[in-house]
Amino acid sequence: MKPNVYIFSVLFCWCFLGFVAPQWVAAEDIYSRVHTILQTHCTTGCHTTGTPSGMLVLTGDANTVYNNLVGAAPTNPAAQSKGYKRIEAGRPDLSYLFKKINLGLEHNFDLEQAEGVSMPPYGGLPLSNVEKETIRQWILFGAPQIGEVVSEQTLNDFYASGMPFLTAPPAPAAEDGFQVHHGPIFLQPGQEIEAFRKYALNLADSLDVIGFDITMNAESHHFVVYQYDADADFTDLEQGVRMSSGFMEEIFMYENAEFLDIWQFGEPHMLPQNTAFRWGHETSVDFNYHIKNYSNVNIIPAEAYINFYTRPKDPVRKEMKLQIASYGENNPFLLNVPNTGQDVTFSFPQNWDDDRWVRIWKLQGHTHKLGRDFDVYVRNPDGTRGEQIYEGFMDVHHAFNQGYYDYAHPPVLRLEETPCLNLKNGLIFEARYNNNGPSNVGFGLTTDKEMFAAYYHYYELSADEVGQCSEVLGTNNDVLVGASQLAAQVYPNPAASAARIDYQVPQNSAVSIQLLDINGRHLQTLYQGNRPTGQYTQAIATDNLANGLYLVQITTQQNTITRQLVIEK
Repeated sequence: MKPNVYIFSVLFCWCFLGFVAPQWVAAEDIYSRVHTILQTHCTTGCHTTGTPSGMLVLTGDANTVYNNLVGAAPTNPAAQSKGYKRIEAGRPDLSYLFKKINLGLEHNFDLEQAEGVSMPPYGGLPLSNVEKETIRQWILFGAPQIGEVVSEQTLNDFYASGMPFLTAPPAPAAEDGFQVHHGPIFLQPGQEIEAFRKYALNLADSLDVIGFDITMNAESHHFVVYQYDADADFTDLEQGVRMSSGFMEEIFMYENAEFLDIWQFGEPHMLPQNTAFRWGHETSVDFNYHIKNYSNVNIIPAEAYINFYTRPKDPVRKEMKLQIASYGENNPFLLNVPNTGQDVTFSFPQNWDDDRWVRIWKLQGHTHKLGRDFDVYVRNPDGTRGEQIYEGFMDVHHAFNQGYYDYAHPPVLRLEETPCLNLKNGLIFEARYNNNGPSNVGFGLTTDKEMFAAYYHYYELSADEVGQCSEVLGTNNDVLVGASQLAAQVYPNPAASAARIDYQVPQNSAVSIQLLDINGRHLQTLYQGNRPTGQYTQAIATDNLANGLYLVQITTQQNTITRQLVIEK
């Protein structure tokens, strides 16, 4: 049951709007601009020949300056002790020159006293935000010597009238983990990108990862974290952002990396107690960010802050693993939805050949726009369908039945009690589609094609632990769902003429429903009053809303949740 490259190459592309790789227009090489900036600000008395500051000469041709910077060690002892390079390709946070010019542009990257003074010093001509950003972008995209990654005009426009940066969340305490800032990558109005980024963790020792928390743009489609296999050959893959060119990028990633987790919106994903992902000291991760700028006017900075919560390696913790399920197994192209206008159901069982007892932590299904439902059942020993554990009609948190399937926001089932399952019996995955033409639709990445895929996280049990299973999947007829938390789902999404929000109130409470713009500014009060425990629907008038991204916020006495609403007329 080893997942294959075809499954991995397609699973979480999430191309709900028909993703097309951006075309980066050829222009002046970004390094040419960086070289000019350095010549303008840094070669008057400080970094010329003779006795230059920090033994760094920035006069001379572009090639000479490049070799003096990229991969070169600084002379400052404090910077050396932290492993900084003058420029570390792909890593602004490890680039000493960028730290010297940063002056607040990059969060939490200010100079310490032992690292010297900011550049240029002593009344020198300071760098503008656009100039500093040009250098950050050059480093972030791998410090290329040739090629363009972002135009000067884009940066000028952004710093004149672009959308604001994210507010950085608190980082974990040093003993609890660390924070990574990914981005920013600047998107023009209406632009959609899918970007990857290799990030070497440079760990001093092996670690157990017990959870993640992510803060990212509200416009995000998904954010994925991968871990590179220990034996994968990544000698030709340097650190830094790389823009997806489509199918081959996904093949490469899924063939050589392990999927760790995915987010459709920012929230913590803390693993069950005494479980962890395992990281060796040579582990690298990769970030995959799929995002669209819904604004027709403003440039947005696509960025994310990822908090990794870690503990010293402990063999007592169970290793969390991931399994992929896809219709057709080794050949997902077997999926073909006929254009009959009638519902058609595809079923795919998955099970091991031997007894393998596990506890399942998280489960999610996935189709494209022809999908009408996605259900998961325990497989009985005789191969028949048993207990249902996943219902596609549930809301995004799998907390209540909203009465329809939202392919763009499929439910994510997280099992707090992590019941036991014998993978020798396995699971049965069923997806229902309806295609009213004009032709049959087969497997593919974009929404004019279809998918049938699912993933589930699990950890294995020893023989002794199997006897301690108080709840075993497949031994009752109850769907594993709950209504213990505030939950909500916007439908349809995107919306044109009308929309609604379906929500579950877990206990009697005052309820407030507000419509906000993307910056959190109040636009409308949709409901204000008391609600007893139950399920409710609130209409959202869209007549006066321009195309773009909005937020619907529900507040009770116990909790507050926010859902996105996309208007596309």
